[in-house]
Amino acid sequence: MDQDGNRVLSADELRSALLTNGNTQLLPNTVKYLMSTVHQVSNDVISFEEFEPLWNDMNQWIQIFDLFDHDRDGRINTTTLGRALAYYGLHISRDVLDMVMVKCGDALPRNWQPGFGGVPTPQMDLDHFVCGCVMVREICKLYETCRAESRPLISRDAFLIAVLVLP
Repeated sequence: MDQDGNRVLSADELRSALLTNGNTQLLPNTVKYLMSTVHQVSNDVISFEEFEPLWNDMNQWIQIFDLFDHDRDGRINTTTLGRALAYYGLHISRDVLDMVMVKCGDALPRNWQPGFGGVPTPQMDLDHFVCGCVMVREICKLYETCRAESRPLISRDAFLIAVLVLP
């Protein structure tokens, strides 16, 4: 995986490793976002110690996506996203799920044609699923940290909504 032999992984090397290992193609921004969850210094590389939990985390998200992609079309809808997050242990409201879909889901149904029927049901592919789920998890961690330090003035869902509306 360490193609240049410098004993750390760049975003491109990690992306290549994910593609080689399981044919999981993630966008460069998703890979950088994942790296930022395990590495606080923004130098766009991770060490082996940081890589292992990220790799395990990534494999877990892929397995959860595969478990809930019942029709195997590589896309899930809002309801399925909620079930997948609940399976991971994150139970969030439909309002928050809708916001995650708007913010992260950009995959349209494969057979949808503009002008033929109503608005399609929002969907997301694996890349956007990973990004959305990690984002929700990290925001929930932040909320729980704030909650542990003092009594929160808002609910977790209200906190999630407030953060998700940010650009």
